[in-house]
Amino acid sequence: MKNSHNKTTGSTVERTDERIKQTGEVFTPMSLVLEMVRDIPEDIMNNPNSTFLDNSCGSGNFLVGLKQVLTEEYGYHEYDVVNNMLYGVDIMEDNIRETCESLGVKFGHPHFVVADALTYDYTFDKGVIK
Repeated sequence: MKNSHNKTTGSTVERTDERIKQTGEVFTPMSLVLEMVRDIPEDIMNNPNSTFLDNSCGSGNFLVGLKQVLTEEYGYHEYDVVNNMLYGVDIMEDNIRETCESLGVKFGHPHFVVADALTYDYTFDKGVIK
């Protein structure tokens, strides 16, 4: 049975209560994500060299929220945001697949990896994409 929290997070991944119990997955609704992202200091958001890492990104709501705010409110180009500023790690492959889809990049993008956040070396293989 699909867990009811998916209704408030926008996720399409099937997560049973048993899976959530095993993985500890808890997702933040987009309205709260946007509120939190907008609280990031302007000097950080205005710096094109800023990078943002969600080391337990789940379905990618924080990364999607960052992309939205950085492009719509700070004028960054979408390509630069997803290829130079955002990074995500999650232990569940279906979560990373959903994150990539939500960000408009192909699964396998070097900034969004399936790994255990506690043991991943955070090299992100290719670094900045040109």
